[in-house]
Amino acid sequence: MLENTYRHPEEEEDHYKGKSIFSWIDTLLNLEFVLKNRNPASYISYILFMTVVGIFYIGNSHYAEKGHRKLLKLEHTVGDLRTDYTTLRAKYMYVVKQSEVLKRAKQIGLEESKKAPTKIKVKKGEH
Repeated sequence: MLENTYRHPEEEEDHYKGKSIFSWIDTLLNLEFVLKNRNPASYISYILFMTVVGIFYIGNSHYAEKGHRKLLKLEHTVGDLRTDYTTLRAKYMYVVKQSEVLKRAKQIGLEESKKAPTKIKVKKGEH
């Protein structure tokens, strides 16, 4: 004998109630009090507004992350330039010491003067 396999929709709903993720979300949010007296189509403007706000929020966060990455890159570049500046300054301070200047002058054949420098005076009006 064949059994009756037809189920009533109420029985089907009771059978799956509480087992799907959507029923869990529905019980968690409990939006029936909001949707009871209004047509769901009347919420389209709110949904569109929230979508635009969400897109703006996502774009703004991407823009902020991009700016932060650029800032980190510039800070790294400034650190490198500061290191280069310090190194070059130390080399320059070493090269301009009198003893180093004398060594280089001797290499090209110049000697240090034994006489003290003389001061040249020019009177006003004489050119």
